Amino acid sequence: EKNEGLHTLPQTERDILYAATDVAGEDGEFVAHDLARHTLARDISHATYHRAFKSLLGKGFMKPARGFKTRNYVLQEVQAHG
Repeated sequence: EKNEGLHTLPQTERDILYAATDVAGEDGEFVAHDLARHTLARDISHATYHRAFKSLLGKGFMKPARGFKTRNYVLQEVQAHG
């Protein structure tokens, strides 16, 4: 976790971010359903998962993919979040 800013995230947010990185395609795009089923995220309670996901959106680590308001998202460059 050498990237500035990641070490300050709560563990749940880090787990979701790592899972998103794992399920995302080369373009950084991922489907929220796939993320929720990832081994790092599937045991997180529904409410906690959605709070953490919304927090990551608010912090700019991910955003809705072009043409989507929900379901499809794209990761942002982690290095930009210091």
